[in-house]
Amino acid sequence: MTILQKNNLLNKILKLPVLKEYISGQQFSYVCLSDVTYLVEEHKPPNLKTLLNVLRVSIPESSPMEIHEACDLILTVLSLAPNSIEVLTACFERGPLSDGDIPSKTGKDTLISLGFLTKVVVKTVDSQNAITQKGFYAYKLLKAGLLL
Repeated sequence: MTILQKNNLLNKILKLPVLKEYISGQQFSYVCLSDVTYLVEEHKPPNLKTLLNVLRVSIPESSPMEIHEACDLILTVLSLAPNSIEVLTACFERGPLSDGDIPSKTGKDTLISLGFLTKVVVKTVDSQNAITQKGFYAYKLLKAGLLL
């Protein structure tokens, strides 16, 4: 199941009425889809300290400006649309991709405007899309559990 499929399934599940229940201290939800009941464990997002560690920012050792920039990046990643997340993941996991191999053109344009993606030349082939350092950290935030 791809990230986009997981996100679409979660979006469908989250829009349905759910019955929440605690089992052994864990919160679960029962969700009914097409007369089938699913037991879904609630996703708990990582805490701020974990996310700052992913960005190599430490509150006691970093300047206020570094902490501010890290928090801005976290908020930007939180606001990414599923199509942008899919493009970022594809470019990170499969290397520079040509425009034809990009899963979403609008996602690509969004990532380029945010500075997460750039055009590069690879072995005399132009119009390859690759992640930037900022895009690398955005992907790491996603993998740390921010959205995935």
